[in-house]
Amino acid sequence: MTLTRTDAVSSSPLYLGLNLQASALQAGLGDGFQISLSDLGIPLDNVDSAQEVLQALRQILESARMIAADLTSPLVAAGLAVPAHVHPAHGSLTLSTERNAMWEGLQVAGWLQQELGLPVAVESEIIAAAMAELKVGAARGASEVLVVKIDATIQAAYWHHGNFVRGAQGFFGNLGHLATGNSDLPCSCGHLGCLEASASTDAILDRFFAAAEAAEIELEEGDMPETAEAVFALSQKQHAIAAAVLDDVAFDLGAGLASAVNLLNPQKVVITGAPIYLRPEFFQQVVRDAGQRMLPGCAAGVQIVPAMIRENPECLGAMILAKERFG
Repeated sequence: MTLTRTDAVSSSPLYLGLNLQASALQAGLGDGFQISLSDLGIPLDNVDSAQEVLQALRQILESARMIAADLTSPLVAAGLAVPAHVHPAHGSLTLSTERNAMWEGLQVAGWLQQELGLPVAVESEIIAAAMAELKVGAARGASEVLVVKIDATIQAAYWHHGNFVRGAQGFFGNLGHLATGNSDLPCSCGHLGCLEASASTDAILDRFFAAAEAAEIELEEGDMPETAEAVFALSQKQHAIAAAVLDDVAFDLGAGLASAVNLLNPQKVVITGAPIYLRPEFFQQVVRDAGQRMLPGCAAGVQIVPAMIRENPECLGAMILAKERFG
């Protein structure tokens, strides 16, 4: 692996940004403001223990240290974004995920710092993504910002005058479990009517097949989507069921965002996550539907905008967090 030496990077302190996902550990190296090398990641195939993840982290860290030595730059700290909430008091993960349940209860920051010999900032993936938008993206300069990440789950981070709101136990931001009552499909939490069961990527696919079954329509082979992206593609071909499902998803997502705006009254709402939600036509439909449900006082001046950081914002945000805390 080679990296071209540049004046902006050479001899400057370096920070490592990491993003733990179900199938990969993404990693990037940079100066704390922008990632200069983003191909340090490692696939996590059939990983079922924290020790195996640690081994992948060690491998990435070794590569990062070699690059830093080549650039005669100190590697100061690392930031790790995880698919869980991080307890505000003692730093342990307080919400396991079915993808990474082995991390439940682990005080990750201290453990990694001891194992890797490097200061490590650990945050949830939504806070990491929000930090990227706050420092170099669509939320830059705003003091009251709600960042919403939509993919297989729906999460939110709220930046309030210089700090993230975390809640008493660190569970703030479960926007996907806002009860909208608009879905008969079960949510991952076991309840009905959650926004996540109405508007996540998994929900789009589930709602498509449920609508086809309710209409007693036998789908042709070419009309059997395997992803939410495929449902969007069908809607662009004027597929009636796909178009109707996406209209309903936009309405439900708009209603959920309106509820959040009515509750928190932010200056700005930034939407990040799966690229399908940022498609201009769909995005504008969501904004219109949200606007119709907002209270006038909350709607006045609020902006709902797409994220600017489209490529791995969690890694960038984790790197920025490392610089903020240890730089």
